[in-house]
Amino acid sequence: MRRRLLFLALLAFSAAALSWAVRVLAQAEPPQEPLPLRAALAEQEARLATSNTFYLELDLSHPAIKLCHSGVALATYPIDSLKVGYPRVLFFPRVHEGKWIGEIWTGGHLIPPKIINRIRITPGSVPSAEIAVPALIPPTMSDLIPVPPVYTIVFDGGRVIRVTLNGKIVGAVGQPAEERGWWADFLAGLGLRKADSLRISASMPAYDGASLFRSFPDEPPELLILP
Repeated sequence: MRRRLLFLALLAFSAAALSWAVRVLAQAEPPQEPLPLRAALAEQEARLATSNTFYLELDLSHPAIKLCHSGVALATYPIDSLKVGYPRVLFFPRVHEGKWIGEIWTGGHLIPPKIINRIRITPGSVPSAEIAVPALIPPTMSDLIPVPPVYTIVFDGGRVIRVTLNGKIVGAVGQPAEERGWWADFLAGLGLRKADSLRISASMPAYDGASLFRSFPDEPPELLILP
């Protein structure tokens, strides 16, 4: 009984110590871009377009994540809703995030990581000429890459995008990411792990969110936030 009371006390302390100031991004009224921001965006877009690598763009005015290369959007994954959360720490120092719109985020990687389920065909002992072998249907990416209903895209500096899929996932389904769930917030509130400096929660249709996960570049992509 005493252990249970102690755990509840720690849970309450952690919840009070680390809370999140969440702001829902309005889709109907895109923010006005000041001239310095427009110039900075043009410079960032030009740099990414000539980088000869895959990169991502997150559009806040028309919520969507785009997979791009050489200045061209190869795929667009629409977002149903966006929320931005800043850690509000009462008992521990708060790290000021500063500006993040119009900046390039680096080192993007998936949690859990993308895993390709390889299919192995073991030859039998009977010669193939003596048996009738039905035509093999090659597996699709949906069959080979399981997608979790919740996953996180983590960038350098503690910036994360947590993606939640709405609806049924077509193909293989993986385990959801728990690394940055309530337990991580609980540990961060106790000062036992570093809190995310900025967390964007994106709710996406299952088809689009799964396609983004399966198409995520192997090399850590950069991300440009568009206002």
